[in-house]
Amino acid sequence: MTRVETISFSQFINKDYNVSKIKDTIISHLKRHKIAYRIIGVTIIIFASGILDPTLYAAGTGIDAGGLRIYRKLVNLGKWVVIIKGGWDTIQHTIKGDFDYAKKSFLQYLIVYVILLALPWSLDQIDSVFKDI
Repeated sequence: MTRVETISFSQFINKDYNVSKIKDTIISHLKRHKIAYRIIGVTIIIFASGILDPTLYAAGTGIDAGGLRIYRKLVNLGKWVVIIKGGWDTIQHTIKGDFDYAKKSFLQYLIVYVILLALPWSLDQIDSVFKDI
């Protein structure tokens, strides 16, 4: 919800309204969102200056192959973390007698595990679509 402030016509004509209030509002907004504005500014500067040429970095097969190896290692590590942590949580809730939460916890970890299994396959499918073009 936005806050609207009204002034009379005579104040507007005589410039009797408080300009510093508007300035303070703008400054406080910039201070609150300074990280977002910095990211946007740096991104605009980088792309406007041509420092990053997307075709240059996308053309290197070595980067793609290395990234894929790292990604697959991280997915395998994530699978084991999900298996161990999910098993631990499910067993702990079962021991406490909270069977409903144990079932929910098991299903949550199972869904995360299935997603981790499906990610490499889905990325390969996307890659094959763009290779056909």
